[in-house]
Parts: sequence; structure tokens; C-alpha cells
Amino acid sequence: KENGLPSPPTFIYANRSPLKRGSLACIVKVLQCDIHENGTADVMMMPIETVRVELVWEQVDVGDHLYFAKAIRVTEKEQREIELDHMRSYYPNLSAQGASAQTYVTNMLRALAQDRAGRLDDHESDEDERGS
Repeated sequence: KENGLPSPPTFIYANRSPLKRGSLACIVKVLQCDIHENGTADVMMMPIETVRVELVWEQVDVGDHLYFAKAIRVTEKEQREIELDHMRSYYPNLSAQGASAQTYVTNMLRALAQDRAGRLDDHESDEDERGS
């Protein structure tokens, strides 16, 4: 049991429009869900795996729209390419041209470490200024 449930709900989470055949999505597990009085909710999810949408259909009830989808797992190779593309979008100055994926990831991890170190230095200097 997790959070009082025999097994936490899992579902396909697609955050890119339009939702259609071939779209990438994630299978996620709900970790926490807080439903507010106004009907909105805060949901904490954990991604489990990346999938490609094969089929989408919509169930329309009075005022509600619920989408259903059938999806297939992406291959390990495709998953690595997706992750590298995602990293490139955050760090476009890192180039993978002529370099192996391992070299690229190493460079990316160095850039992340430098970025974090810079943020820590900035945070410490902010504290120094406030303490003075």
C-alpha cells in the first residue's frame, strides 16, 4: 500500500499539444493528489517510462472531456536520444557534433556542475550582503 491505496494510480501523461498518434508521453504514477474545494487539484507524479501514443479517443459526458490513449514503449536507443534532445534544449551551447553520446553527456554534466556551483556562489554572496 502507498498513501493508503492498494496500488497508486498510473496513467499516460501527455503535456504537448496536439495529442495525436506519434506524440511522446510518459507513464506516470500518482504520488500525491490534493483536491481543493474549487475543484482544482495539485498532483505530484513520478515518471515511470516514456511512450509513443498509438491511438487517442475522447469520451464526452455532460460538460466533461476525458481522453483515452493506447501507447507503446519507446526503445532504449530512442529513450537516450529523447534525453539528449531534452538536455540540448536546456544547454544549446553544448554541441554533440562529432562527439560520442558519452562525451556529450560528460560535457553536459560538467556544465550542470558549473551552473550549480555558480548558483551556490551567488546564493552565498547574497547571504553575505544581507549579513553585512
